[in-house]
Amino acid sequence: MKLGLSAALLILLPLSCINFQNINAHGTLLDVVSNEPIAGAQVRLECRNAKGLHGFETSREAFSLTDQAGIFSFKFEDTWDCGHVLVNATKKGYTSAEIPDANLTGGFHLSPSIPRHIWLVRETEVNRLRLEGLLNTSNAKRISPIGPMPESDYTSVNVPFFTSIQIAKSPQEIKWVQRNYCQRLKQLWEAIPANEQAKHLSTNFGNVVKYPEVLAYCEVNN
Repeated sequence: MKLGLSAALLILLPLSCINFQNINAHGTLLDVVSNEPIAGAQVRLECRNAKGLHGFETSREAFSLTDQAGIFSFKFEDTWDCGHVLVNATKKGYTSAEIPDANLTGGFHLSPSIPRHIWLVRETEVNRLRLEGLLNTSNAKRISPIGPMPESDYTSVNVPFFTSIQIAKSPQEIKWVQRNYCQRLKQLWEAIPANEQAKHLSTNFGNVVKYPEVLAYCEVNN
């Protein structure tokens, strides 16, 4: 009787050497926006094990192509002794779902077992997701233990505005930024006392748009 490689490994190796979490080594690749499966993507697996006291080293790689249901799978011999596996996917027109501004994760996974789901996002959706994530950040409620802090309130909206105007390239995106920030920034600026306004204008910030530049941006095509 002939045994397959997977069965032979199970028989010959000590149980302590086998990562049983990866016997059923499969998962599904999804679109992070629509949650629909993504077919025809290449999924790459790195088998990693501890190296010394710190870090990991890659012992081998394996690849899988997702089917029509977005399912990818790996052979048991690809994963049986992996302390951790790093799994990520690529497909033309898509990019990693790791988008910090949008508070999205899921583009790659380093864990002891194959993840049940991993995600990609269409490249055409990235700017919108980043802009919406930054807007959510600007809308976060701020509670000051020492009472109203109008300059701090203005800055907390201006910082995501600063990043948003770097991201927004198309006329539609620029209009979106103007619509969601300009009136708010104007109201917040006007609530700052004149002496603090002057101090703010004379200070150089790396990630804050000076108010005259805010006005100039908000007047473009308006």
